[in-house]
Amino acid sequence: MAIDKLISAPVTRRSALRVSGAALLGLSQLDLLRAQSKQGEPPSDALAEQKPRQISVLPLNSDGSAKLFGESELTPVADIGVIYRNTDRKPPMIEFDPAKVNIKIRGQVTGKVGGLTLADLKKMPFTTQITKLQCGAAKPSGVVKWGGVRFADLCKALDAQPMAQYVMFTSFDKYVTTEDISIVSHPQALLAWEMNGGPLLPEHGAPYRLVLPFRWGARSIKAIEEIRFTASSFGANNM
Repeated sequence: MAIDKLISAPVTRRSALRVSGAALLGLSQLDLLRAQSKQGEPPSDALAEQKPRQISVLPLNSDGSAKLFGESELTPVADIGVIYRNTDRKPPMIEFDPAKVNIKIRGQVTGKVGGLTLADLKKMPFTTQITKLQCGAAKPSGVVKWGGVRFADLCKALDAQPMAQYVMFTSFDKYVTTEDISIVSHPQALLAWEMNGGPLLPEHGAPYRLVLPFRWGARSIKAIEEIRFTASSFGANNM
């Protein structure tokens, strides 16, 4: 468009808003770049070196399973760290008694869709294991005797369909993880509601939590609200 026609073109409210919005966006991006420059940070689209965290290796066996511990090696509950992703490290304000909480079951299963109760779980073989959940700390601690059911037994009881290749877990604090079904079918993968012979405490995942001792601790999601079996790892809409 010629400059004289551009100047003489009528200015509508929509075009004015579009121009002002673009100008504000440009200014905000410029302000961000200036702030990063003052702080010595590179622009957001540039790579920068970062020092690796000092962490201990996972104590795994040669077959990839987690090391098992004895009763004498249990960590006192008071010494076990607590992390909740979205509630300032504190347990969400929910009912913590597993007998009063149903887990929502969704997705490609035929055995039971709806609410999974503690009575349903107690029909499956109860199992315990003493393992360490490691979150990446330099000197991790947290050897716990977990009690619950193997997730593989849960998949069998729910009749997870062959197309259900992933399992999505949602916590009451809205933290979400997705696992390949082969991972949660490992013999050491538990859905737990007990620890050290007593009830699972709120700060450690009540009413129910996942226990994956052969993966980093962040994968062992706490306070599970919903379990969804999906055909895709991005399966929030797969029903």
